[in-house]
Amino acid sequence: MKKIFTVLVLCCMLTTLSAQWGTIVDVDTCELESSCEYLFLNNDSLSLWQLGTPTKSFFGAAYSPPNAIMTDTVNTYTPNNQSYFDFKIPNTYGFDMIVTFKHKYQTDSLIDGGYIAITYDKGSTWYNVINDPYAIEALELQNFYTQTDSLHIDSVGFSGTSDGWQESSIKWIWTYPVAKTIIPDTVWLRFHFVSDSLDTQKDGWMIDDIKISYEDLGGNTSKIEVPELTVQPNPIHSSGILTIPSELVNQTLEFRVYNSVGQVVQHEFFVNKNNLEITTFEKGLYYFQLLSERQVVGKGKFLKL
Repeated sequence: MKKIFTVLVLCCMLTTLSAQWGTIVDVDTCELESSCEYLFLNNDSLSLWQLGTPTKSFFGAAYSPPNAIMTDTVNTYTPNNQSYFDFKIPNTYGFDMIVTFKHKYQTDSLIDGGYIAITYDKGSTWYNVINDPYAIEALELQNFYTQTDSLHIDSVGFSGTSDGWQESSIKWIWTYPVAKTIIPDTVWLRFHFVSDSLDTQKDGWMIDDIKISYEDLGGNTSKIEVPELTVQPNPIHSSGILTIPSELVNQTLEFRVYNSVGQVVQHEFFVNKNNLEITTFEKGLYYFQLLSERQVVGKGKFLKL
């Protein structure tokens, strides 16, 4: 394992950055030739995931020999199986976290296969990563499965036969206020493999070189300080008013309100409004953003009593 960078300061989530890409900084890579502190195998006796040297027909060699993690190093995957391993990412990433991995797969197409789930509460609640409800600003997936790549269970994932080794990546762009209320000290990814009742004598799923990176937006982009906006009155009892800055009135604006757990409770577009009325929320603390062309141009918070 190559330890490239050990401690990063979490970027300030009260600013927004220009849309240009910054420098990708590698934090750590699990090459799987030795122990990886982020990788946790399931000890269930029925689990297919093994760390070792592949000796199967389609899985002839690891991407970075000799070792990879795969659904059995010797045998084809068994029917009626559900196996997983966990990859736990410490809170050492920046504003935009990226997980990249090399993999290849050979399964019964659109029936058997693998998918990745994510949890923010140490395993109490899991989401298929493509449905991550907390990647509010954006979730960028490269060489990934889609909502039409169904498995025999009620999920979607990688299925069929890959064209050799693939590189897939997940990039989360977390935005204020989610990072202050949702992102914990550890994000867990769970790599699932599932099969139905038919034994198709296929190799399954093999993964190598799992890398954690982040996008350093400070080097190639300019930071824009986001103005603080206020709701009057604050706290709100029955209703409140957000005054739109005069220089923004003629622009098409997007308004988002988040509750204290990061869920979007109001989302609307408007133009030529001098103010917005806030009347429909339950008691609690709320955060809001005002956006123009997907760039945050105002933010704030209010309390509803």
